[in-house]
Amino acid sequence: MLLLLFALPAFAFNCGPHVLTYVVAKPDGTPAGVRCVKLSYHGAYQGYPQGFPEYSLHWYGEGTSASGPYRQVGSAIQTINLGSSGTVAYIHGNGEAVSGKVGIVPRITDASRAPSQIAIGGALNETWRLTSDVHYSPLPRPRVCGPNLETYEVKAAGGTGPVMGIRCVLSDATRSSFWYGTGSWGGGGSYAHLGSVYPLYGLGPGPMVARPGQASDLCNASAGATCSNFPDRSIIFTPTSDGKGFNVTGAWNEYWHKPQQPQPVGPGRFDICLRRPFLPQCNP
Repeated sequence: MLLLLFALPAFAFNCGPHVLTYVVAKPDGTPAGVRCVKLSYHGAYQGYPQGFPEYSLHWYGEGTSASGPYRQVGSAIQTINLGSSGTVAYIHGNGEAVSGKVGIVPRITDASRAPSQIAIGGALNETWRLTSDVHYSPLPRPRVCGPNLETYEVKAAGGTGPVMGIRCVLSDATRSSFWYGTGSWGGGGSYAHLGSVYPLYGLGPGPMVARPGQASDLCNASAGATCSNFPDRSIIFTPTSDGKGFNVTGAWNEYWHKPQQPQPVGPGRFDICLRRPFLPQCNP
């Protein structure tokens, strides 16, 4: 079934108080979308150009390309030891015109917890500029993640009742996983958020090991009325005994599971390494 995208009316858009809002420009300066960015600043090393600030970041982005509308989930790092690298995976199946997964190279020169500009190279050529808000017509919330991301459907704790949302998960070479989530809970309240879980934390001897995570709501009229922040280690992921999903507890109380008719991707790093962190592919 083809789902068509119709942008909502334009308004003074921002991603809310828990993440940073960036407007995206093409090389010629033409606006190309927005990015809701969760960024961690790890300090600056002296002796390198402008101190060479180290960062890790992940984001949800959307906008319009030459081909048409797109949505993406991305993660990137900039460090002395590991260099600068990242991955962008496109959400697809809701009428988006862009699909696939590409490698990128971020360049951040500001030694700041809110850098004014982020340059994106590699497979993309973009400049992100920090803003308090931007006149933008957001896309409606997606209903599926597509083949470029691991998909989890969300139900209430215990796995009972209807599907109440989706989680579009991207995992990277550092064994960390990041997701964009959206849905509606009881009473019709809708939400959208960014989250992360770090398999390195609490490494255990066997496959059934809980992992901590964090999440931040995207707070705007298109995402929903929910506007909360859940700090590091406040959300706990525990694989279910049947191997089909995760009980998500702590600040949350929900059940994630793979769709009964999964999209055409194999088991992802998120699923494999949360369950079996001792495998070689989880310890590069």
